[in-house]
Amino acid sequence: MILCWISYIAIKSKDKVILVIECKASSINLTASAVLQATNYAAALGAEWAAVTNGRRWLLYHVTPKKGEEPIIDEIFDVELLDDNGISKDDIDSLYLLTEQALISGETIKTFHFFNCTSQEKIFQAIVSEPVVHVICEELQKLYKQEAGVLSKDINPSFIQELLVEMFINDELE
Repeated sequence: MILCWISYIAIKSKDKVILVIECKASSINLTASAVLQATNYAAALGAEWAAVTNGRRWLLYHVTPKKGEEPIIDEIFDVELLDDNGISKDDIDSLYLLTEQALISGETIKTFHFFNCTSQEKIFQAIVSEPVVHVICEELQKLYKQEAGVLSKDINPSFIQELLVEMFINDELE
């Protein structure tokens, strides 16, 4: 008979829970329900961070409470320790974010903000924004004048914006 213990660990600092780690047996695959369980525990305990592990795989999430609604859950990392590359430097850097030092010093939250700020979605929004499209139009005019000796003022920013959106959507689909 196989017994499976499911439990969590609450990490506290100054009487405040800062991280909840949902621990599963190594034979259990981590599922969305395990993540939901960990993030719900974290939200209920007022923790900003939730991790899920089966010892082989570690997942870290940032939990942002929303008054009267489900919390916002953002994945920070997904580390598989027994994959083909073994324990890589990236794995070690990610797992470091679970340490008291990283959590208390703010390194974990800085990493969260960095990845959030530089996500594909944010980069896409920046690239298709009016100011960036305007600069792209100016640069296209300058490049074309250098190449052809003619200044083309017919570049429509809306057309360039549509092209950029199409390029990103096609790139995502491939």
